[in-house]
Amino acid sequence: MTAPDLAAILDLEETTFASWPDLAHERLDGWLLRFAAGHTKRANSVNVLHGDPRDLDTRIAAAEQRYRSRGLRPVFRLTPLAEAGLDHALAARDYALVEPSLVKTAPMLADVAADPEVALSRAPDGAWFEGYVAAAKLDGAAAATLRAMFARIDGQPVYAMLSYAGVPQGFAMAVTRRGRVGFFDVLTLPHARRRGIARRIMASLIAWSRVEAGAVSMWIQVVEANAPARALYRDLGFATVYGYHYRVAP
Repeated sequence: MTAPDLAAILDLEETTFASWPDLAHERLDGWLLRFAAGHTKRANSVNVLHGDPRDLDTRIAAAEQRYRSRGLRPVFRLTPLAEAGLDHALAARDYALVEPSLVKTAPMLADVAADPEVALSRAPDGAWFEGYVAAAKLDGAAAATLRAMFARIDGQPVYAMLSYAGVPQGFAMAVTRRGRVGFFDVLTLPHARRRGIARRIMASLIAWSRVEAGAVSMWIQVVEANAPARALYRDLGFATVYGYHYRVAP
């Protein structure tokens, strides 16, 4: 088995942090502790930048204290950058393993065009934001946190929505940073599933990011159990480069 390219993984991880920002963060030795008022585990978890097997129990306890002081349950996001013993140490503390996920990359597609029925905007305008908040069933606090996170994006974002007769069918967003575009919040409403909505939205985001933002490559994160999403991304040329999972404190 080929050893993972840890430098390339770290580079993509840092792109993730910039594209899906937290509202505050701290560093603990080689760990990045991210905080965003609890909205998404990705922005509210310990992420390893540089693994160090020494003093794991001490550092875990310190990280736990920092999250609990903010009223948050401690969560660790474990990629190939994590220390070899960290997963075992967390399991011994009864942390649950949740959401094994895949990070996929692809070359930029040059043969897709924007769908004229997909509305694209450079900012999360009222229609997109209010529609997404309703579709994702976010409460007021989560919606306020999400808006604050969007304001901190380091890159060129674009927001997509597809509606029929004024009724939203699906949403997504993309962020291009240093020639690499990542995709987030890909959501199809239950009544619109299995109709190619996500594919049309993704095509529009890809085309916009290529033409308007100069993207030359693509990446996405997907929960491993989401077979329909994985099939779509495979059709778009994405291939897995590494995986990660979360450990959530009891």
